[in-house]
Amino acid sequence: MRFLGMHIYDIRLWTPEPRLAVDDWLRKPLALEIEYARSLVGRLIAERSLQEMKRSGPVDDASSQRWLEAMTRLFPDVKASDRITGLLSPEGVARFFANGTLRGEVRDAEFARRFFAILLGGQTSEPGLRDSLLGR
Repeated sequence: MRFLGMHIYDIRLWTPEPRLAVDDWLRKPLALEIEYARSLVGRLIAERSLQEMKRSGPVDDASSQRWLEAMTRLFPDVKASDRITGLLSPEGVARFFANGTLRGEVRDAEFARRFFAILLGGQTSEPGLRDSLLGR
């Protein structure tokens, strides 16, 4: 991922199948691993994630606040070569790891769907990246 020519991160999608249909990713266990190329503040990662989650539709204030608090707790400040990995279960549980260490989980299927839709959903701001991740 690049923004204004700056390398921000590399991302990998881990799935049990080499290709996933656009609408099939929610029904499969998967992992998204982001390896950062530069330092970023965890709270800013959380805030940007919430903005992107809202691309899938309106989010009420209570959910927004709850999700932002969860992501702020789960996403540490990162530096180049740090990794944050999100695991999605078909039951809608999202687990997050930082450099291989479990940071916690969110047991909220709507949160999980919207979070992973940031890069895999039809309303993503990066459709070319989505297609590449899904093997299309």
